[in-house]
Amino acid sequence: MKKLLAVSAAVAATAAVLAVPATANATSVPGQPTCNTSWYQNPDETNRKPVQNPDGMEFSGSDLVHHRADTTVEALTHGTYSASPAPDQPSFFSVEVSGTDGGYATLRWDTGANKWTMVTGGQLYSDTSPATLVDQVTPHKSHHVVSFGVGYTANPPGTVTTLVHSVKFNGHDYSLACHTKPTPTPTTGSPSPSPTGTTPSPAPSSTTPGEAPAPSPVTGDLPVTG
Repeated sequence: MKKLLAVSAAVAATAAVLAVPATANATSVPGQPTCNTSWYQNPDETNRKPVQNPDGMEFSGSDLVHHRADTTVEALTHGTYSASPAPDQPSFFSVEVSGTDGGYATLRWDTGANKWTMVTGGQLYSDTSPATLVDQVTPHKSHHVVSFGVGYTANPPGTVTTLVHSVKFNGHDYSLACHTKPTPTPTTGSPSPSPTGTTPSPAPSSTTPGEAPAPSPVTGDLPVTG
């Protein structure tokens, strides 16, 4: 009995670790700013980062990302995404469930079958209701949704490189773009224009009428003669 409890505790601990984000963002392209730091991979997925491009994240092979969520499978509706070209896996959108009420699992929305799917113990389960799906196995999976995201499965991996521009979940749009902010061009100062409609007053003269102007002062540049 003690051995069984120890194994159960180890499984629960592993599930908890899988649901904790470890690596933020996507693989950055040199010269691009760091963006979308709220997206992450789990500790066992650090080699599955997509590539961050200005117009979105580029997914290939087994690339994926997660974003924190806090909802239940009873309130869950599948998300959508904008991508070009379309990924070649119909279950590109997924959520993770984890909590003290049940085990960890990944639920994927299959756009072809219009069902949620779950693989556990090497067996594929599916249902239109995610709440029913997590209770199909014993012990059942958690009803607490801790993340949502997009990406390919590890086995089999995707074969189409797709650029995901945005993800929509629970009424919110999440852009995956990462544009460099333009550097403002410095402006040079220009002289202020003279007020219009006025005539500048002439400088006062130092001579009186009828007198010749005073000679200009001699500067030290003239040669001295003896």
